[in-house]
Order: sequence, then structure tokens, then C-alpha cells
Amino acid sequence: MTRRPRLVAAAFVLFASAGCAHGTRVFPQHPKVAHTRSDLGDWRLDTYRNGFADALVCRLHNRKTAGFYMGQAAAFAFDKDWDVHDAVYRIDSGPPRAVRGDLPELVRQGTPIDQGAVANASAGLVWIPLSLLEEATNVSIQARSDRRARVFRLRGLAALHRIAVERGCSPDSRFVR
Repeated sequence: MTRRPRLVAAAFVLFASAGCAHGTRVFPQHPKVAHTRSDLGDWRLDTYRNGFADALVCRLHNRKTAGFYMGQAAAFAFDKDWDVHDAVYRIDSGPPRAVRGDLPELVRQGTPIDQGAVANASAGLVWIPLSLLEEATNVSIQARSDRRARVFRLRGLAALHRIAVERGCSPDSRFVR
């Protein structure tokens, strides 16, 4: 009794892989996901076009650090257990800016700033609106007062964002982490 199901399953696999008598496949071939990649500076833009679902997904991220773009802002990752709500940053060695000061604009833009649990909603991500970084070459971020600042290079971020929009990565909901 156990032999018959195995035999039927083996025959089905053989039939499905060989195709039917007319030379057509039993299972339809779906379009593949088309992938394009562009690199500029330390940043990379990956776009994925899914022909089956007719969907476009975009990923703009830093190749050397854990930085990425999403929701009209750039996120810079530190240890996920760190509470970075008191982080301070400087754009191109300019005056210090508190991350808390950007919260109203980030919320208005719909930036997904609450990536972690309730106890630490930031999950170690420092979010900065893209509008502040478009002309900048680097940003220095001191995520915690007991740690030194880290420098993130921004060359390529604004240009790749413009390319992404030209490729159809608009609205911003098409961007993923």
C-alpha cells in the first residue's frame, strides 16, 4: 500500500518535468524578477521589477555601513540595543543638531522611525531627513554621549535617489530596507 503513492508521485514528477505530448509545460513559466544595480560612491541602488505581480521594489543603501534610505530620510544604524533618541549629528562639520529636533518633520513625512520594540523604538537607527543631506558630503553622528562620533560618507546618496525616482521608485513606499 505504501508503494503505490510513491509510484504515482514519481510518475507525476516525470510527466511534469518532461512536459506533455504537445511539447508544452504542465506548469506555466512566470516572468523572472528583473534586477538592476547602480553604484555611486559608497551607495548602491538595487531595483527589482516583478513581472508576475507587476511590482517595483527599490533598495538604496550604503555598501560599507548599515545606512539606508526609506521614507524620505536616511537611516544610519548603530547597535540595535542602543537608545539613540538623544543622538547628535553634524552635517559637513556644521553646527550640532539633535535628532529629536527632526522628529516632527520625520513623522510628517511618514518615515518609519519606530523600528524596534516599545522599550527601544529606535532600534539603534538614527534618522535624518534627506532634504538636509542632499548637498552634504558626510555626516558625523554621536549616537550616545558615552561614545565617539562616527562619520558616514554621503557621496552618491542624492544622485542615486534621483535615479531611483526616474526609474519609477516613487512614491517612497516602494523603498525597502
